[in-house]
Amino acid sequence: MEGVAPADTLGEDGFLIKTAGAKLVIVGGKGRGALYGVSAFLEDTLGCRIYARDAVFTPRRPTIEVGPLDRRDAPVFSYREVLMPDALDDGFAGWHKLDNQRVRQRDWGLFVHTFKTFIPPENISRTIPTISPSSTDSVSRRSDLPDPSGGPPARRRRTEGQDRGESRSRFWSVSQNDTFGPCQCPACRAMDEKYGGPSGTILDFVNRVAREFPDKIISTLAYQYSRRAPQGIRPEPNVNIMLCTIECNRSRPIATDPSGASFVRDLQDWSRLTDNIFLWDYIVQFRNYCDPFPNLRVLQPNIRFFKDHGVRMMFQQGSSRSRSEFHELRTYLVAKLLWNPEADIEALTGDFLKGFYGPAAKAIGAYLSLMHDALDKSGGDLGIYGFLSTASKPT
Repeated sequence: MEGVAPADTLGEDGFLIKTAGAKLVIVGGKGRGALYGVSAFLEDTLGCRIYARDAVFTPRRPTIEVGPLDRRDAPVFSYREVLMPDALDDGFAGWHKLDNQRVRQRDWGLFVHTFKTFIPPENISRTIPTISPSSTDSVSRRSDLPDPSGGPPARRRRTEGQDRGESRSRFWSVSQNDTFGPCQCPACRAMDEKYGGPSGTILDFVNRVAREFPDKIISTLAYQYSRRAPQGIRPEPNVNIMLCTIECNRSRPIATDPSGASFVRDLQDWSRLTDNIFLWDYIVQFRNYCDPFPNLRVLQPNIRFFKDHGVRMMFQQGSSRSRSEFHELRTYLVAKLLWNPEADIEALTGDFLKGFYGPAAKAIGAYLSLMHDALDKSGGDLGIYGFLSTASKPT
């Protein structure tokens, strides 16, 4: 149709909504763009809402009139996942233009903390008796580990085996285990010194894997001891850096919080080395999912900050299948911001409270304001593993 963009110009998830005379045309990109275009039309033009998996609003009208439309839209982030109960539902995720575990399981052959998968601790103990199973982060990145069966190095053998089994998977994580310290052996410490820290030692290994599998994206963590960007080495073009905010305070935006200065530096440094960054953020309090966690005011500035530094992919870790404090509202807002970080957050919040809570909307809104104002007044920090008493005390 004249004036309608072909699908291959809309990217993976972009869409076009256009009226042409008496016709309504919705064209989507080669991914899920058509689905997202339909949900955008129903939501933004006809007023339909899915506030939560079990909270759907469909306005009743005797007639539907649609004025002239010419909207072209695409997401800021190519991957958008919110690990919350409602977002695990395919219908909810599709409506809100989110990826979820189903998409991740299709596209990722392995996902984070995979050294122990490639080289199980018991293999290390049997092959190198001087290395303890607790040191698997240390040696899993070495390319010269012998295979106990006498075959080729374990790194290539296990990666190739996994790749053959999941040939459609594009992303493969080759990343440190969920432990707190890097290897202390002389060889690794020497490489750490060469590259300015453990991240360079890990990246040296990951780059070699990436060069052997140029048609795959090899993802690795910049997490805890490997968060700081290395010196004298760059990620290969097909290496994805998964940078994590686990240490950051949630009572103030990362970009303006003095305690977030080291993370700001690390994101800036990584963004100078690569534009292939997957940002792993945390949006709930893990000590007790039901504790008050007034972080709603930092969601938008943080997501804007990530966008401004070239982050392509976003993973917002919430309470997974467990219910958590205001999880419906938090999921709704984050989903909107991952598509458009400049969305009107106050209008979205007001619309959600009215639609989800009905007559209680005003009281719930007042409670949210009271909670956030109290945190701001206290000057306290808000940590994802903190206690309620921590946030009530001045820093």
